[in-house]
Amino acid sequence: MDGPTNSNQDWSTTVFSICRALRIGIFGIDGPPARGALGLYRPSEPPQILYDSTRVSEPELPLVVIHELFHALLHPVLDGAHEGFESPLEERIAHHCAIRLSRQLGVRGYRELMQRHGAMIDAPGFFDGPIIDQLVALMNGAMTNPLVAADWPSEDPAEACRAMIEQFGETA
Repeated sequence: MDGPTNSNQDWSTTVFSICRALRIGIFGIDGPPARGALGLYRPSEPPQILYDSTRVSEPELPLVVIHELFHALLHPVLDGAHEGFESPLEERIAHHCAIRLSRQLGVRGYRELMQRHGAMIDAPGFFDGPIIDQLVALMNGAMTNPLVAADWPSEDPAEACRAMIEQFGETA
């Protein structure tokens, strides 16, 4: 597979527009930004998405950025208050949300890209429910109008994710 395929060629431009609206810088580095990771969201000031430029091709970059934008949704930049909050379950939730959003956009290749690089992907439907629906709807709204993303941060999705983590426990 050479990269993602989709029925809407403008989707990748929209992904980068959301990053601009949120003032998130995107930087390629030589090697993983975290152990084994393709990408990493840092809720610093200014916020950043780092990606492994040695393993992520140009057509794959928007898929990595979509995943990291779900972390941005859950970790608004609030004086570093959310720095370091990320659980293994949150990572799984971000994968699930990215798969659902990609599917809604007609984009193919997210699951294959992540699995090729060793990510653990849950079975479809594992996390379905109102919290996931809310997260995907918020991101979908931002995909429709990137300026909507400027209304982030919102504590609601972060609190919803924390509630989900408490509900499922770290080993869900």
